[in-house]
Amino acid sequence: MIAALLALAPPDPAAILAKNGLKKDLTVLAWKEGDGPVKSTNPKLLDLAVCPCSTFKIPNAAIALDLGKIKPEEMIPWDGKKRWIEEWSQPMNLRQAVQASNVGYFQTVARRVGKPNYKTYLKKLNYGNQKLTSKVDEFWLDESLKITPRRQVELMAQLAVGKWPVKPEVHQQIRRAIWFERLGYYGKTGTFNDSAYAWWIGFIERPGAKPLAFAILSREKGTMGPTVRTRATAAFEQMGWLRKTTRE
Repeated sequence: MIAALLALAPPDPAAILAKNGLKKDLTVLAWKEGDGPVKSTNPKLLDLAVCPCSTFKIPNAAIALDLGKIKPEEMIPWDGKKRWIEEWSQPMNLRQAVQASNVGYFQTVARRVGKPNYKTYLKKLNYGNQKLTSKVDEFWLDESLKITPRRQVELMAQLAVGKWPVKPEVHQQIRRAIWFERLGYYGKTGTFNDSAYAWWIGFIERPGAKPLAFAILSREKGTMGPTVRTRATAAFEQMGWLRKTTRE
């Protein structure tokens, strides 16, 4: 009888994340199904505001597209600045830049958009603390701009159903940019400068069910966004959120 009850019990997300290397006390998974409430594995971290890091590439791209500052297939030239990832030293279009998390590409985009436009759109999106106290091409990288896991997942839930304050076609363009074919769902990583914390945010579409938005923040020093993505994907499969996929 006990075994039967255990088999029927819902999965424990915190335990499954820990099993896959995302420690309970240092990690929060926030999730939201459709228009349901935000749930989390760690209430202490749910409303902790930190730098969005490269997860800001999602709203950054949406703002630039909505303003007509970039086009999805436009090859934006390398700015000539050598950075820590050699792959970034080449022209890229939007999807390539998002998938490679190309800092230089989005710094060029930011200079095109400008601070006044960011202020307008961050207010429309109700994005974090909405602060742009540093340079226009650095504010999402240096902890000027901060956001909580709760707000990240709320924004992902809105994006999943096309409710951001941008044109309808922009929603589709963003979806194409953040779609991970090998994983079977949408997302974007983020890692703070010294790997003090890392993000993986996005949403999952499931047949016959409402979209499931998620945001994971790992506070384990030395853990990078792609590592969180890999561990989270394995956990999502074990939780029944995803079908099994090819490992990265």
